[in-house]
Amino acid sequence: MAKKKKLSEIKIILVSLFIVFAIVASIFVISQKSKSQSLTPEEVALTFTETITNRGDGYTAYKYTLISKNYKYEDYVRENFMYPIIYGESHYQSGMDTHNLKGLNDKSYMGEKTKNDDGTLTQKLSDRMFPYYMQLMTELNGWDKYNTFYIKYFAKLLKVREDIYGDKYMTEEIMFTVLESNVKTYDDKLAGTEDDTFGLYEKKYGENCTFTYTITETKDIELEEYNKHVDEATFKTYKISADDITEVKGININIQVQGETVVNAQKVLVVKAHNKWYVDNTNTNTAKLYNFYK
Repeated sequence: MAKKKKLSEIKIILVSLFIVFAIVASIFVISQKSKSQSLTPEEVALTFTETITNRGDGYTAYKYTLISKNYKYEDYVRENFMYPIIYGESHYQSGMDTHNLKGLNDKSYMGEKTKNDDGTLTQKLSDRMFPYYMQLMTELNGWDKYNTFYIKYFAKLLKVREDIYGDKYMTEEIMFTVLESNVKTYDDKLAGTEDDTFGLYEKKYGENCTFTYTITETKDIELEEYNKHVDEATFKTYKISADDITEVKGININIQVQGETVVNAQKVLVVKAHNKWYVDNTNTNTAKLYNFYK
Protein backbone atom coordinates (compact mmCIF):
# COMPACT_ATOMS: atom_id res chain seq x y z
CA MET A 1 0.00 0.00 0.00
CA ALA A 2 2.81 2.36 0.94
CA LYS A 3 4.62 1.49 -2.31
CA LYS A 4 1.52 2.32 -4.41
CA LYS A 5 1.13 5.60 -2.55
CA LYS A 6 4.75 6.48 -3.23
CA LEU A 7 4.34 5.68 -6.96
CA SER A 8 1.23 7.83 -7.05
CA GLU A 9 3.11 10.75 -5.48
CA ILE A 10 5.92 10.35 -8.04
CA LYS A 11 3.38 10.43 -10.86
CA ILE A 12 1.85 13.60 -9.46
CA ILE A 13 5.29 15.22 -9.23
CA LEU A 14 6.16 14.19 -12.80
CA VAL A 15 2.85 15.49 -14.15
CA SER A 16 3.35 18.76 -12.25
CA LEU A 17 6.86 19.13 -13.66
CA PHE A 18 5.55 18.42 -17.16
CA ILE A 19 2.87 21.11 -16.78
CA VAL A 20 5.43 23.64 -15.49
CA PHE A 21 7.77 22.79 -18.38
CA ALA A 22 4.92 23.20 -20.89
CA ILE A 23 4.01 26.60 -19.44
CA VAL A 24 7.62 27.79 -19.49
CA ALA A 25 8.05 26.54 -23.06
CA SER A 26 4.87 28.35 -24.14
CA ILE A 27 6.02 31.58 -22.54
CA PHE A 28 9.41 31.23 -24.27
CA VAL A 29 7.77 30.66 -27.67
CA ILE A 30 5.46 33.64 -27.21
CA SER A 31 8.39 35.77 -26.07
CA GLN A 32 10.50 34.75 -29.06
CA LYS A 33 7.59 35.38 -31.43
CA SER A 34 7.07 38.85 -29.96
CA LYS A 35 10.78 39.54 -30.17
CA SER A 36 10.87 38.38 -33.77
CA GLN A 37 7.95 40.62 -34.68
CA SER A 38 9.67 43.65 -33.14
CA LEU A 39 12.69 43.04 -35.36
CA THR A 40 10.78 43.47 -38.62
CA PRO A 41 12.26 46.55 -40.35
CA GLU A 42 9.09 47.21 -42.35
CA GLU A 43 6.97 47.18 -39.21
CA VAL A 44 9.25 49.68 -37.49
CA ALA A 45 9.22 52.00 -40.50
CA LEU A 46 5.43 51.81 -40.84
CA THR A 47 4.75 52.40 -37.15
CA PHE A 48 7.07 55.40 -37.13
CA THR A 49 5.42 56.91 -40.22
CA GLU A 50 1.88 56.19 -39.04
CA THR A 51 2.52 57.74 -35.63
CA ILE A 52 3.58 61.02 -37.21
CA THR A 53 1.03 61.10 -40.02
CA ASN A 54 -2.11 59.98 -38.20
CA ARG A 55 -1.87 62.61 -35.46
CA GLY A 56 1.25 64.69 -36.06
CA ASP A 57 2.86 63.00 -33.06
CA GLY A 58 6.58 63.22 -33.75
CA TYR A 59 7.21 63.26 -30.00
CA THR A 60 5.99 59.68 -29.54
CA ALA A 61 7.52 58.56 -32.84
CA TYR A 62 11.00 59.00 -31.39
CA LYS A 63 10.39 55.94 -29.24
CA TYR A 64 11.01 53.90 -32.39
CA THR A 65 14.33 55.56 -33.20
CA LEU A 66 17.96 55.00 -32.27
CA ILE A 67 17.52 57.28 -29.27
CA SER A 68 15.61 54.44 -27.63
CA LYS A 69 18.29 51.79 -28.10
CA ASN A 70 20.12 52.48 -24.84
CA TYR A 71 17.67 54.93 -23.29
CA LYS A 72 14.08 54.95 -22.26
CA TYR A 73 13.06 57.91 -24.44
CA GLU A 74 11.74 59.96 -21.52
CA ASP A 75 15.07 59.48 -19.71
CA TYR A 76 16.94 60.83 -22.72
CA VAL A 77 14.75 63.95 -22.64
CA ARG A 78 15.29 64.36 -18.89
CA GLU A 79 19.04 63.95 -19.01
CA ASN A 80 19.72 66.14 -22.03
CA PHE A 81 17.06 68.85 -21.92
CA MET A 82 15.21 69.00 -18.59
CA TYR A 83 18.00 68.58 -16.08
CA PRO A 84 20.20 71.30 -17.64
CA ILE A 85 17.37 73.74 -16.78
CA ILE A 86 16.33 72.29 -13.44
CA TYR A 87 19.93 71.92 -12.19
CA GLY A 88 21.46 74.74 -14.21
CA GLU A 89 22.67 76.61 -11.14
CA SER A 90 24.53 73.46 -10.06
CA HIS A 91 26.32 73.36 -13.46
CA TYR A 92 24.67 70.07 -14.45
CA GLN A 93 26.18 68.11 -17.32
CA SER A 94 24.62 65.13 -19.08
CA GLY A 95 25.08 61.93 -17.11
CA MET A 96 25.66 63.55 -13.72
CA ASP A 97 24.00 62.08 -10.62
CA THR A 98 21.32 64.58 -9.60
CA HIS A 99 20.61 63.21 -6.12
CA ASN A 100 22.98 65.60 -4.38
CA LEU A 101 22.31 68.59 -6.63
CA LYS A 102 20.05 71.43 -5.61
CA GLY A 103 17.74 72.46 -8.41
CA LEU A 104 14.62 74.43 -9.20
CA ASN A 105 12.63 71.39 -8.02
CA ASP A 106 13.64 72.17 -4.43
CA LYS A 107 10.66 73.18 -2.27
CA SER A 108 12.43 76.42 -1.32
CA TYR A 109 11.54 77.69 -4.82
CA MET A 110 7.81 77.08 -4.36
CA GLY A 111 5.66 80.20 -4.03
CA GLU A 112 2.13 80.37 -2.63
CA LYS A 113 0.48 79.94 -6.02
CA THR A 114 2.43 76.74 -6.60
CA LYS A 115 1.55 75.39 -3.17
CA ASN A 116 -2.15 76.16 -3.59
CA ASP A 117 -2.69 75.30 -7.27
CA ASP A 118 -5.65 72.96 -7.76
CA GLY A 119 -4.75 72.35 -11.39
CA THR A 120 -6.30 75.55 -12.71
CA LEU A 121 -2.96 77.28 -13.20
CA THR A 122 -1.42 74.15 -14.69
CA GLN A 123 -4.11 74.19 -17.37
CA LYS A 124 -3.54 77.90 -17.89
CA LEU A 125 0.17 77.20 -18.36
CA SER A 126 -0.55 74.50 -20.96
CA ASP A 127 -2.92 76.83 -22.81
CA ARG A 128 -0.36 79.65 -22.80
CA MET A 129 2.36 77.34 -24.15
CA PHE A 130 0.37 75.82 -26.99
CA PRO A 131 0.71 78.73 -29.45
CA TYR A 132 4.47 78.54 -28.97
CA TYR A 133 4.38 74.78 -29.55
CA MET A 134 2.55 75.44 -32.82
CA GLN A 135 5.06 78.13 -33.73
CA LEU A 136 7.98 75.74 -33.25
CA MET A 137 6.24 73.00 -35.26
CA THR A 138 5.92 75.48 -38.14
CA GLU A 139 9.40 77.00 -37.84
CA LEU A 140 11.17 73.64 -37.50
CA ASN A 141 8.91 71.66 -39.86
CA GLY A 142 8.13 69.10 -37.17
CA TRP A 143 10.36 67.17 -34.81
CA ASP A 144 13.51 66.41 -36.84
CA LYS A 145 15.38 69.25 -35.11
CA TYR A 146 14.36 68.02 -31.66
CA ASN A 147 17.44 69.56 -30.02
CA THR A 148 16.38 73.04 -31.04
CA PHE A 149 12.76 72.33 -30.18
CA TYR A 150 13.46 71.16 -26.62
CA ILE A 151 15.95 73.93 -25.84
CA LYS A 152 13.59 76.68 -27.03
CA TYR A 153 10.41 75.11 -25.67
CA PHE A 154 11.66 74.47 -22.14
CA ALA A 155 13.35 77.87 -21.91
CA LYS A 156 10.03 79.47 -22.86
CA LEU A 157 8.16 77.25 -20.41
CA LEU A 158 10.36 78.43 -17.55
CA LYS A 159 9.56 82.09 -18.33
CA VAL A 160 5.84 81.58 -18.89
CA ARG A 161 5.47 79.57 -15.71
CA GLU A 162 7.28 82.23 -13.66
CA ASP A 163 4.91 84.84 -15.13
CA ILE A 164 1.85 82.81 -14.09
CA TYR A 165 3.01 81.47 -10.72
CA GLY A 166 5.42 84.18 -9.63
CA ASP A 167 8.21 81.72 -8.74
CA LYS A 168 11.01 79.80 -10.45
CA TYR A 169 9.91 76.33 -9.29
CA MET A 170 10.27 73.70 -12.01
CA THR A 171 10.19 69.90 -12.09
CA GLU A 172 10.40 67.26 -14.80
CA GLU A 173 6.78 66.38 -14.01
CA ILE A 174 5.68 69.92 -14.84
CA MET A 175 7.70 69.84 -18.05
CA PHE A 176 6.28 66.52 -19.21
CA THR A 177 2.71 67.45 -18.21
CA VAL A 178 2.68 70.68 -20.21
CA LEU A 179 4.58 69.25 -23.18
CA GLU A 180 2.38 66.16 -23.48
CA SER A 181 -0.73 68.31 -23.11
CA ASN A 182 0.46 70.42 -26.05
CA VAL A 183 1.26 67.29 -28.08
CA LYS A 184 -2.28 66.01 -27.45
CA THR A 185 -3.84 69.36 -28.37
CA TYR A 186 -1.83 69.42 -31.60
CA ASP A 187 -2.97 65.84 -32.31
CA ASP A 188 -6.59 66.89 -31.91
CA LYS A 189 -6.10 69.96 -34.07
CA LEU A 190 -5.03 67.70 -36.95
CA ALA A 191 -7.21 64.63 -36.50
CA GLY A 192 -10.24 66.07 -34.71
CA THR A 193 -11.76 64.93 -31.44
CA GLU A 194 -14.30 62.39 -30.24
CA ASP A 195 -16.91 65.14 -29.77
CA ASP A 196 -16.99 65.53 -33.57
CA THR A 197 -14.79 68.60 -33.72
CA PHE A 198 -13.32 68.52 -37.23
CA GLY A 199 -9.55 68.53 -37.54
CA LEU A 200 -7.42 69.99 -40.32
CA TYR A 201 -7.26 66.57 -42.01
CA GLU A 202 -11.03 66.34 -42.29
CA LYS A 203 -11.29 69.90 -43.57
CA LYS A 204 -8.80 68.97 -46.29
CA TYR A 205 -9.83 65.40 -47.18
CA GLY A 206 -13.39 65.01 -45.91
CA GLU A 207 -15.19 63.79 -42.81
CA ASN A 208 -13.86 60.59 -41.20
CA CYS A 209 -10.93 60.44 -43.61
CA THR A 210 -8.38 57.73 -42.94
CA PHE A 211 -4.85 57.12 -44.11
CA THR A 212 -3.46 53.84 -45.39
CA TYR A 213 0.19 52.97 -45.87
CA THR A 214 1.84 50.90 -48.58
CA ILE A 215 5.49 49.93 -48.74
CA THR A 216 6.64 50.44 -52.33
CA GLU A 217 10.30 49.49 -51.93
CA THR A 218 12.70 48.00 -49.41
CA LYS A 219 16.32 48.46 -50.37
CA ASP A 220 19.43 47.09 -48.68
CA ILE A 221 22.13 49.70 -48.12
CA GLU A 222 25.80 48.82 -47.85
CA LEU A 223 27.34 49.56 -44.46
CA GLU A 224 30.34 51.20 -46.09
CA GLU A 225 28.07 53.70 -47.83
CA TYR A 226 25.94 54.22 -44.72
CA ASN A 227 28.97 54.93 -42.52
CA LYS A 228 29.89 57.89 -44.71
CA HIS A 229 26.81 59.69 -43.40
CA VAL A 230 26.89 58.69 -39.72
CA ASP A 231 26.63 61.58 -37.28
CA GLU A 232 29.07 60.33 -34.64
CA ALA A 233 28.54 63.33 -32.35
CA THR A 234 24.80 62.64 -32.16
CA PHE A 235 25.35 58.90 -31.86
CA LYS A 236 27.53 59.59 -28.84
CA THR A 237 24.61 61.25 -27.06
CA TYR A 238 22.61 58.07 -27.75
CA LYS A 239 25.47 55.99 -26.27
CA ILE A 240 25.97 54.11 -29.52
CA SER A 241 28.52 54.08 -32.35
CA ALA A 242 28.58 53.13 -36.02
CA ASP A 243 30.08 49.79 -34.98
CA ASP A 244 26.76 48.88 -33.37
CA ILE A 245 25.01 48.95 -36.76
CA THR A 246 25.04 45.63 -38.63
CA GLU A 247 22.34 46.11 -41.30
CA VAL A 248 20.71 49.09 -43.02
CA LYS A 249 17.59 49.34 -45.17
CA GLY A 250 15.83 52.17 -46.95
CA ILE A 251 12.06 51.76 -46.94
CA ASN A 252 9.76 53.82 -49.17
CA ILE A 253 6.15 54.25 -48.05
CA ASN A 254 3.19 55.71 -49.94
CA ILE A 255 0.47 57.38 -47.88
CA GLN A 256 -3.06 57.28 -49.28
CA VAL A 257 -6.27 58.90 -48.12
CA GLN A 258 -9.34 56.65 -48.07
CA GLY A 259 -7.17 53.91 -49.59
CA GLU A 260 -7.11 55.67 -52.96
CA THR A 261 -5.32 58.97 -53.62
CA VAL A 262 -1.62 59.10 -52.77
CA VAL A 263 -1.19 62.29 -50.74
CA ASN A 264 2.36 61.81 -49.51
CA ALA A 265 5.40 59.56 -49.61
CA GLN A 266 8.08 58.95 -47.01
CA LYS A 267 11.50 57.34 -47.07
CA VAL A 268 12.57 55.83 -43.76
CA LEU A 269 16.08 54.62 -43.03
CA VAL A 270 16.07 51.73 -40.56
CA VAL A 271 19.12 50.13 -38.99
CA LYS A 272 19.75 46.94 -37.08
CA ALA A 273 21.66 47.32 -33.85
CA HIS A 274 22.20 44.32 -31.55
CA ASN A 275 19.43 42.27 -33.19
CA LYS A 276 16.77 44.98 -33.10
CA TRP A 277 15.59 47.42 -35.76
CA TYR A 278 15.33 51.17 -35.21
CA VAL A 279 14.59 54.20 -37.33
CA ASP A 280 17.77 56.19 -37.89
CA ASN A 281 16.26 59.60 -37.19
CA THR A 282 19.58 61.30 -38.02
CA ASN A 283 19.16 60.19 -41.65
CA THR A 284 15.37 60.35 -42.02
CA ASN A 285 13.72 63.63 -43.00
CA THR A 286 10.08 63.77 -41.89
CA ALA A 287 9.29 67.41 -42.70
CA LYS A 288 6.77 66.45 -45.43
CA LEU A 289 4.70 64.49 -42.90
CA TYR A 290 3.89 67.74 -41.09
CA ASN A 291 3.04 69.83 -44.15
CA PHE A 292 1.30 67.67 -46.76
CA TYR A 293 -2.23 68.68 -45.72
CA LYS A 294 -1.64 72.43 -45.99
